[in-house]
Amino acid sequence: MKFTKEKTLTIVTYAIAAMFLMSGGMKFMAPPEMVENFARWGFAQWFIYVVGAVEVGAAVLLALPATRVVGALILCVEMTGIAQVVLKKTDM
Repeated sequence: MKFTKEKTLTIVTYAIAAMFLMSGGMKFMAPPEMVENFARWGFAQWFIYVVGAVEVGAAVLLALPATRVVGALILCVEMTGIAQVVLKKTDM
């Protein structure tokens, strides 16, 4: 089977979508470590579910070719926000 650039990008996109689907799904379980981190960063516990819903929704959009760009943009915005929170509120 010959892999073209398009097939390779599709496989990578599905892998990224699966990663965010799992990450968002984990947030719905609200493990104690995650609850502690969100509290330490100054967020209420309900915000874990908001972030999880955004990740799951964006992962679905990313997996669908017609909405792939929208899903990628949502994840870029989310990841930028997460990076800012971690850099500003984590003791390094």
